[in-house]
Amino acid sequence: MDKKSVKPASFQFKRYLVTDTSVRLTGREIKEPVQIGIEPEGDIDEAKKTFLLTLRVLIRDEEKNLDFSMVIKGFFEYEVDKIQDLLPYISTNAPAILFPYVRAYISNITALGGMPPIILPTWNLEGVGKMLREKLLS
Repeated sequence: MDKKSVKPASFQFKRYLVTDTSVRLTGREIKEPVQIGIEPEGDIDEAKKTFLLTLRVLIRDEEKNLDFSMVIKGFFEYEVDKIQDLLPYISTNAPAILFPYVRAYISNITALGGMPPIILPTWNLEGVGKMLREKLLS
């Protein structure tokens, strides 16, 4: 394959950064099932052709013994010219790309805290993407 024929991807994940974490365990154990909430926010910089995805993640158990929250930011670059062409990448791909880092971080931080690790299931992030899209278009 000729290197000249290889084009960069239209949407690229560059890195992530966890900017806030809080873990509070008030009981001796976590009562299953846990409730998970994800609130997305996005920021498009058209001049720099970058997109910043912020996910606020909240996890609580049913007896409110566990209160876990985190904020993770995903940094992306894009090559498309029209924002409308970017929306499918932002609303579908970006949350799906960032979610495995969320899962790994939560599992590790809870296990290192001496509690049973919280292992999030794989998750269909369509609702998160829809919420993100609505926020960006409003």
